[in-house]
Amino acid sequence: MLKVMTLFVKRPDMTRRQFRDYYEGNHVAMGLAANKHFGFSKYVRNHTVATLASPPAQALREFDCFSEYSFPDVDQAVKAQAYMLTPGGKALAEDELNFLDMSYHPSFGVTETLIAGAPRGVEPGLTGKVALVLARGEGSDAASFQAAVQRFSQEYAQAHRGAFVRMVLDSAVETPAGRPAVDAVLSLWTPPGRPGAPEDFRWPGKGDAAIVVEIECIEAATEVLGL
Repeated sequence: MLKVMTLFVKRPDMTRRQFRDYYEGNHVAMGLAANKHFGFSKYVRNHTVATLASPPAQALREFDCFSEYSFPDVDQAVKAQAYMLTPGGKALAEDELNFLDMSYHPSFGVTETLIAGAPRGVEPGLTGKVALVLARGEGSDAASFQAAVQRFSQEYAQAHRGAFVRMVLDSAVETPAGRPAVDAVLSLWTPPGRPGAPEDFRWPGKGDAAIVVEIECIEAATEVLGL
């Protein structure tokens, strides 16, 4: 499986509600209609509800949503990219101008690791999450940073056993194209009726950048993907 994440920032003249309504009501429908070309095996939108700083880390740029696109293999991802050069793909790209600030629109491949809880299934409808989004400081190499994030994740899961439904770590994959916009996203699935970010869910790295994001997640049902 190959997984790609994309960060979205709303157009400055839109409210976050307007952005979400347009994305879900128009753009998502266009993407799902073309899934016979994209071949997404999982398609998730993580909409920002609120953001919090993560001292002592520096502030990371805010965003309004991050989406997850999973493909069964690299070949399918290449086919999806090729589709964007067709009239249908170009129509999707043009529609992005209706709701996105295109000056910040990074995409990057990630490796997903289940840290704690049950494996992910398909969760249609609204799901509550909290994400800790991280970018390493200039003095930190990718391997050392990813090892530190893994260690933090495992220690946090051990210390808070039973306090959340699931913890998943998405580690960005370095490519020759350049450094990803973020290096890791650590997500907690919060229990029903207990929304909000735990006060101690903060990154301790002073030289790094981080943000805590409270999320409402919307996932496409399997039958909608045409699988």
